[in-house]
Amino acid sequence: MAYTLVPTELIVDGAITSAKLDTNIAISGTLGVTGEVTLATHLVMGDNDKIKIGTGGDLEIYHDGSNSYISNSTGNIYLGDTNGSVHIQAKLNEESIVCASDGAVTLYHDNSPKLATSSAGVTVTGTLAATLSTAAQPNITSVGTLIGFTSTGIDDNATSTSITIDSSENVGIGNTQATAINNASGLGNLVVGSGSGAEGITIYSGSDSYGGLNFADATSGGGSYAGYIKFNHVDNSFGHFIGNTEKMRIDSSGNVGINTSSPTSYANSQATLVIQDTGSPAIAWSDTGQSKDWFAVAQGSGLYFNYADGGGSGGASNVTDVLVLDNSGNVGIGGSPNAPLTVSSSSTKTVKVQNTTSSGTSIFVQNSTTGTGDTDGTYFGLDGSENAYLWNYESTNMVFGTSSTERMRIDSSGNVGIGAAPNFTLGVHKAAANSNYIQITNSDTGNAAGDGFLVGVASNEAATIWNQENTSMNFGTNGTERMRIDSSGNVTIGKTSTGTIATVGIDLRASGLAEFTATDSQAIAINRLNTDGVLVYFLQDTSFEGTIAVSGATVSYNGFSGNHETSGISTDTEIGTVCSTIDELDTYVSGTKSGQTRGDHAKIKISDTVGDTRVYGVLSSYSEKDNKPTVASVGIGSVKVTGACSGGDLLESNGDGTAKVQSDDIVRSKTIGKVTIGNSSAGVKLVSCVLYCG
Repeated sequence: MAYTLVPTELIVDGAITSAKLDTNIAISGTLGVTGEVTLATHLVMGDNDKIKIGTGGDLEIYHDGSNSYISNSTGNIYLGDTNGSVHIQAKLNEESIVCASDGAVTLYHDNSPKLATSSAGVTVTGTLAATLSTAAQPNITSVGTLIGFTSTGIDDNATSTSITIDSSENVGIGNTQATAINNASGLGNLVVGSGSGAEGITIYSGSDSYGGLNFADATSGGGSYAGYIKFNHVDNSFGHFIGNTEKMRIDSSGNVGINTSSPTSYANSQATLVIQDTGSPAIAWSDTGQSKDWFAVAQGSGLYFNYADGGGSGGASNVTDVLVLDNSGNVGIGGSPNAPLTVSSSSTKTVKVQNTTSSGTSIFVQNSTTGTGDTDGTYFGLDGSENAYLWNYESTNMVFGTSSTERMRIDSSGNVGIGAAPNFTLGVHKAAANSNYIQITNSDTGNAAGDGFLVGVASNEAATIWNQENTSMNFGTNGTERMRIDSSGNVTIGKTSTGTIATVGIDLRASGLAEFTATDSQAIAINRLNTDGVLVYFLQDTSFEGTIAVSGATVSYNGFSGNHETSGISTDTEIGTVCSTIDELDTYVSGTKSGQTRGDHAKIKISDTVGDTRVYGVLSSYSEKDNKPTVASVGIGSVKVTGACSGGDLLESNGDGTAKVQSDDIVRSKTIGKVTIGNSSAGVKLVSCVLYCG
């Protein structure tokens, strides 16, 4: 290369202010330039020629023939780039050091990165071999093997040991007890904490990632992740895994899911435990002192609380359903429910409600209509005085039934209806055209259909009060018996036994006899209102025989015969025999007056005088009670007559106990009576007469 030499002395200082050199210029000495120098091609300098920058040449750049130098003698030397990174290459196009703008600094070996900085620390790729002069070396991350490191511990910036690793590689953080704890429990490989105050471990992860703790029993395959727990920072859920399958999760709302990663929250507010399984998920409670375990099992639409054999066998047997809840809200105790509450038991005591104090105890049945207060709905219970209550607080009926049919009700007024709604205090109805009875029995009567006492309606609609026992039926008022029907059907009123005529009261015999006894007053009163007419009818053998009638102030006896009970003749004397008196009084033969004489009752004899003026009458009968002769003196009667007679004839004594026709038609003291129906027979026969005796 040819140069044009310009001697220095030819250029006066400041003589050239701007110049363009089109040829090569060789400068010997120093070129002082004020301003900028623009080179079209190269600035060529020889060995040991230096570019000096700064006052006094503080920064020098030169080549000595073997090496190149950048030398700074004042302050620091800075390499920088305002747009990109700074690259230092020991071999052209092979990186040695790369300094990124606002980023990492990376050191290379043979163009391969080996050490790189980041905002989190330093990453070393490969093997780091070093002997550390201090134990405080934080933020070292290795993907290879750290060798040649020996220390009794890793010290923090203070004077105490932070991490201790014993000869068995047990690690203690904040303590030196890993060896002792591992020897005692076998779980001391890593011990964190000083044993005083609150301690803990923090796994610091990114907000878009997760942190976890892994359990392995192998270095590859499923054994390398046999179990682990993982906290996901994306949804703030905490998962527990066996193998690679999540078995339990706690979500950000506090819901716990077993075998589900999406536990359902009740109403999206309360924390919830969810156990999910394709079979029947269950919770078990086991008491080591018992031979059975408790299980809560979800089966289809029901939740079952069971008591069953377990014993660590892995499955329940001899299962007893203690409590069942179905998806309709029904509850079953001892079995599956078919109603809001179903109690199933082989015990005779199926349900027992007990108050452990002396106070009452109760069950209330209510709905939205009754209200929910202490005086609403229906109440079953026992009060503090041990009184049993079945109580309807509502103004409605209480209904009782069997075989899907109402059998009894108590209406809101307190009326009781059996078989139908009541119209009165007690109503008993039978929905059939046959008898309907109330039966009352006790241990003496027995309780068969033919026992006890019946009140009801017979099949012919007759009202019936029926004592089926061989005992009386008693009726009373004001605490006193007033009437009795004895086992023979006799009725007594005002007295308790029949056949006691001396006792005040009425005795109506089943045989037809009626006895009326009063003290100091009439025993019988017969009253006919408004009109005259018959007071009493008399029949014999269903045939009408006579009456007692009233007309104004007159009482008439129709078909009447005035009789007198007496004595003095044989009981085989024939009816119709004419009798006359003797001068003796008759006597009582029964009753309290037995043996006493009867005033005005003369004894009799068979009339033995023709035209006897002491004629008393004719023998009409013998009394049923004492078999005493009864003599008819007035009224109608039958007379034994000797000889023919005609109607209208008067009769007198024939002196042999028979009568004969009187010789005239004048009624005299001897006249017995008048023939009403004549008889032409000449012999002795009974003739109908009207008696006039006396």
